[in-house]
Amino acid sequence: MVISSVKWYISSVMKTNEELKEGFLSYLSSMLGYSMNTVSSYRLDLEKLMGFLRGTDLTLAQMRNEDAGLFISELMNDKLAASSINRILSTMRGFFHYLCMEGEAKDNPFSRIRGSSRYRRLPSVLSEDEIHRVLDIPCDDFHGMLCSTIFNLFYSTGCRLSELIGINEKDVDWEGARILVKGKGSVQRYVFLTPRAANILRAYIGFRQRVKIIDAEALLINKNGKRLSVSFVHSIFDKYKVELSITKKFTPHVFRHSFATHLLDHDTSIRAVQEMLGHRSISTTQIYTHLTNERLREVYNRSFPHERKKE
Repeated sequence: MVISSVKWYISSVMKTNEELKEGFLSYLSSMLGYSMNTVSSYRLDLEKLMGFLRGTDLTLAQMRNEDAGLFISELMNDKLAASSINRILSTMRGFFHYLCMEGEAKDNPFSRIRGSSRYRRLPSVLSEDEIHRVLDIPCDDFHGMLCSTIFNLFYSTGCRLSELIGINEKDVDWEGARILVKGKGSVQRYVFLTPRAANILRAYIGFRQRVKIIDAEALLINKNGKRLSVSFVHSIFDKYKVELSITKKFTPHVFRHSFATHLLDHDTSIRAVQEMLGHRSISTTQIYTHLTNERLREVYNRSFPHERKKE
């Protein structure tokens, strides 16, 4: 027992807070296969903890429950959203679980801290009529055809932006009307093409053949023949938000929210929606059931003959 405690103490003083942080981020990337974007999100959360520790002269190994509670209190004083605090808390639990596995910490000071129970903000969703206004944009040239293809693929598949731009031409299964995509943690799944989306995609490929292709594997390319970038796709959404006079939030993720919500509106099972979205946990998908219930409540309030004012 004494030997193991000495071993833990020596290990803890040999590595700085920054070294332990970088070791964890490397573990997420190389061992768990997390994407660059996900690792970057973890890094931002951990930087908040590093800043807190610099103000207290504490090492990670010295942190106790009261220190963890003080850190979370400071985040709340900074008026971070409840969802952000819950995410950071999840990051901290994972970080200290890793430190315990590595023998760099004795226990997890965040294990007893509960997340905020404040109401989770519901995601923005486009109506089916609004979606179809977007899907029906003109596609007379390569750029218009590309934009129409992007919108139709987002709504047909429910893909994340990173998944969509990562599709290669060989990933399309025309016979099965489906596409193989790589989701979070490099987990692969099939997403499906509606007949409309399949036809639009075929038409796009006809236009694509007229472009000098640089990235030969990529399915979606710009006029210079290169795979699409995140910023390029966001610029398309910014453009059509103005052109179509859309007043709601209008992003690729809103299309994903709309895809899930409309499926549930049409009686698709939540388990099926979970699979299509590539969610590891059904609890992540359940936000859409809350959204659907909220929409039902709005319809009820508009339609039900409540007590009328007496004339």
